[in-house]
Amino acid sequence: MNQNANANADKIQSVLNGHLFPEVQNVAGLKQVLEFMEPVAQPLSQRQIKALLFLEELGQNKRLHPDGNPYENLIKKITGVYKKAVAPVSVFLETMEQVIPKPPKPIIMAEKVDKGGKR
Repeated sequence: MNQNANANADKIQSVLNGHLFPEVQNVAGLKQVLEFMEPVAQPLSQRQIKALLFLEELGQNKRLHPDGNPYENLIKKITGVYKKAVAPVSVFLETMEQVIPKPPKPIIMAEKVDKGGKR
């Protein structure tokens, strides 16, 4: 009987503490989502893609650039490091807010008040 009472007390305590929903024990899932979001957080615009294609086409001109494409390093940086650097922080914050479960809002019960109707 004592063990049953302790089990019931633990259940009641967990409800009072707000543990109605499972808790996230580790951040591996959040880390995985953020790592996925990193390269796609700031998409390139149509103009930026056209400019990159133009640079690539210019670099393939053997008469102007006999030693190879001098713009190749710039193209890689724009599509990689620079794109990640200009990603708005709000994208990552909103992602974190969606992934991390929110605790339930408490239900507040109000007493029924008699409005003094017919007597």
